Amino acid sequence: MRIAKGSTISGDAGHNCYPDVGAKGIRFEDSCTRAVWNLIMKGLQELGYKTKDCTPWEKNFNSAGASKGYRVRLANESNSSLHLSIHFNAGGGRGVECWVSELGGRSEKFAYRICEEISKLGYVNRGVKNSNLYVTKYTNMPCVLIECCFIDSQEDMERYDPYTIAQAIIKAITGEAKFNKEESESG
Repeated sequence: MRIAKGSTISGDAGHNCYPDVGAKGIRFEDSCTRAVWNLIMKGLQELGYKTKDCTPWEKNFNSAGASKGYRVRLANESNSSLHLSIHFNAGGGRGVECWVSELGGRSEKFAYRICEEISKLGYVNRGVKNSNLYVTKYTNMPCVLIECCFIDSQEDMERYDPYTIAQAIIKAITGEAKFNKEESESG
């Protein structure tokens, strides 16, 4: 199962607005989600996909819930084939995990592939988990919230490279990951 070329893929760099700010560890989650999501968008576009950025970059909201509502509204309006919400975990663990709202559907299949591809980079594969997280629950299309790795793990942060993580995610959903690192970094 892959996303067909020419399809729209929506997504967001988790957090990156007030008061919805990300975790702080060895690095800042907001910076990491921004780097990975921007590379995913560039890579997908180079491969012939359309993208819709649903990140409320540096906007101010009354609550983190309002930020999530903004993301979901933009995703649903985009009629995308898949929504990706990029995050980084904190709390003393290691590795990648993906969250979906229900098991057994397309979201779960994409989530397993994403975990598998990121774990090939050397991260622990913590697997697919299910919960009614706001973005995964209220988007109209398959949706995966990706916790790429742990922002407070020395091991994960030594391995962290936004390009290789973006490439792994793209490969998991399209079967391809042949975008140019240098061109992506200079754009």
